[in-house]
Amino acid sequence: MSVKGTIAAVCAALAVAGAAAAAVTLPAHAETPACGQSCVELFSDAFGSGYLIDSFKQEQATGTPVILFAVSNADPAEDFTIAGQGLVSAFYANGLVSAAVDQHYGGDAAYQVQYSPYGAPTGQCVGVAATATAGEKVTLQPCSVSGKTIWIADSAASITHSFVPLINGSDTNFSDPFVLTYPAGSNPDDLPRPQLEVDNLPGGQVPANQLWTALGDILGGVLSIAQPANITTDATGPSGATVTYPLPAVTDPDATSPPAAVCTPPSGSVFPIGTTTVTCTATDSNDINSPVSTSFTITVEGAAAQLAALHQAVLGVGSGNSLASIVAIAQQQLSAGHPGRACLTLSGFIIEVKTQIPLIPSATAALLIADAARIQAVLGCGSQPPL
Repeated sequence: MSVKGTIAAVCAALAVAGAAAAAVTLPAHAETPACGQSCVELFSDAFGSGYLIDSFKQEQATGTPVILFAVSNADPAEDFTIAGQGLVSAFYANGLVSAAVDQHYGGDAAYQVQYSPYGAPTGQCVGVAATATAGEKVTLQPCSVSGKTIWIADSAASITHSFVPLINGSDTNFSDPFVLTYPAGSNPDDLPRPQLEVDNLPGGQVPANQLWTALGDILGGVLSIAQPANITTDATGPSGATVTYPLPAVTDPDATSPPAAVCTPPSGSVFPIGTTTVTCTATDSNDINSPVSTSFTITVEGAAAQLAALHQAVLGVGSGNSLASIVAIAQQQLSAGHPGRACLTLSGFIIEVKTQIPLIPSATAALLIADAARIQAVLGCGSQPPL
């Protein structure tokens, strides 16, 4: 389904955003303080200020109309939260969409929006009363019943990388699906308040009253953080090693500048010998799945592991197995609890490497000497002067 080139016709595009946390002065797009960051808004700058889904007269019974209303910082009728989110296939596994819907949209993201005054779930979600039909009014329906309260974010019909139609999960007309819309010719300030409805999306053509969702503000995984690779490095002293690593990339399609990840312990810290877990978190108050986190490990290898690597590196290098034999002695001494003796043995190793430079390329010799000196530093005895 293609909707390219139709963005100019969307004069009332709306988006979903996570409400900001309570503060002395709440932002323009914020709901009741008690609901806090768990709230979800449907808003439109096309009307000059925020407008959001609102159950009529603060009711929560099945069949209660759902309308658009001006943003307020105090009205609990405007409090909605996410009751469920995930792939359509997950909702199918829970019996909330049909096999036909799962077959067509199984890999797409979907979610339920629940009426939750002051953040308290009611079990009533934004949906339709029956299988979607053109012009059907949107009401509150039990969250646990069929696909009537499932809204599918159809990425195949995307205008941009972050805005998509919301298709009702009860609709099996995959060529001309029914999507959440705002009544044509209406304004949120009308009295009585205009009620949301579902309308046909013929051939992928977007009507001017199309209701949209910003994926970055509603679906977990849209604000995402890359999984860094684990890092293994050598200790450079008894305390470990200073490790610098790049911050993981953060993706937030609805943001011009995605938030930067904050990692603990930070890059440039001294990491002790052993394995340390680094946790990185990205936060954006406009995203309902915020914060998102990932982790990776930094392993700093001590003297024993470095001696084992050095022993492997010198097998077959130089004259016979003389270098490997010397490293093996240092390993035995360290294993027996004699790091000082291992240091002296490594000094002998350095002398032997220099002696064999005619047989060992100078670049290789320099690396082996540097490895031995680093292990001596890790042992805490420092490199020994040549004899």
